[in-house]
Amino acid sequence: MKNKFVRAELWSAALAIVLGLPVRAQQQEASDPHAGHHMPAASTSEDKPVSHGDMNPAGMYLMRMASGTSMNPQSWPMPMLMPKLGSWSMMIMGEDYLIDTQQSGPRGGDKFYSPNWFMASGVHKLGRGSLLLQSMFSLDPATVTHESYPLLFQTGETAYGKALVDAQHPHDLFMSLGVSYAHPLGDDTMLQLYYAPVGDPALGPVAFSHRASAAELPQAPLGHHWQDSTHIADNVATVALHHKWLRVEASGFFGTEPDENRWNIDWGPMNSYSGRVSIFPSKNWMAQVSAGRISKPERQTDGDMVRSTASLHYTRPMTAGTAWSTSLNMGAKSRYRFPAQSEFVPARKCVSGNESGFSHRPG
Repeated sequence: MKNKFVRAELWSAALAIVLGLPVRAQQQEASDPHAGHHMPAASTSEDKPVSHGDMNPAGMYLMRMASGTSMNPQSWPMPMLMPKLGSWSMMIMGEDYLIDTQQSGPRGGDKFYSPNWFMASGVHKLGRGSLLLQSMFSLDPATVTHESYPLLFQTGETAYGKALVDAQHPHDLFMSLGVSYAHPLGDDTMLQLYYAPVGDPALGPVAFSHRASAAELPQAPLGHHWQDSTHIADNVATVALHHKWLRVEASGFFGTEPDENRWNIDWGPMNSYSGRVSIFPSKNWMAQVSAGRISKPERQTDGDMVRSTASLHYTRPMTAGTAWSTSLNMGAKSRYRFPAQSEFVPARKCVSGNESGFSHRPG
């Protein structure tokens, strides 16, 4: 199998230039690999936040959000631009790949395609708390033709009415549209409220396109549909409480996966729920366990699903804004169908894997 790709990080810089925004790139002093980019979970007496202009502790907390309400290890130097737009602190990032894949054998396929995504967020003070507006988009529906690209052993969702096998679907145009409010409940505790017409519930590790160890992968990991495939869900509401090194979250959301029309926003009732517990023993480490009951996740198959995940994440900052990140992720599914007399018929499967990545910030 041959897989050639070219990676570009031009979207965020281009947007900042077009808008004429004053850009504050995330550069760090050589003597302190964290300088200017500490994003503490909450203001504590042991670990006071580093100031980002006039941003309060709640704003610093919200700056750490990855996909939905998920978080990477605190020490990861997030590759983004940070322009100011009036009193808003913006965060802009994006990636675009040109890929030529040639997969031999009867199950393989050849394709030239361009997966991509772009994210823009803004933080603003609101009383003692702060507000975060999140948006994320992808032109995959236009740049990944025929509703999929070849990826051996991958499964999940459909194309032309048939379940995808050895292929990965493109992302929707609207990957995320959400709003968060964070408010301190003392020096060691932060309350967060999140709602998203399209967003990520508290289920699984950080979605792969935001995960420190996977953010620069040109294709979806094979464990994606077992671990973090709900990162594009609809009608999502989450409550999170972060106390010192412990974080607890609960979510409700519409559980059915997106349909084959990648240009629209799917909608449905808040019929699924999940919970996640995360720990942050140090700035370089974080771990999470989560579980959720998902109502009819697959459009072509009846029945509900219980998904359980666990993951361990490590980031080691290096010089010049670079970092090494490694993750160990596990996901398990239990599917429940409802035949006559509502008898449960479970079918359990489990998959795990690990990944490592090297990241850098724009200079």
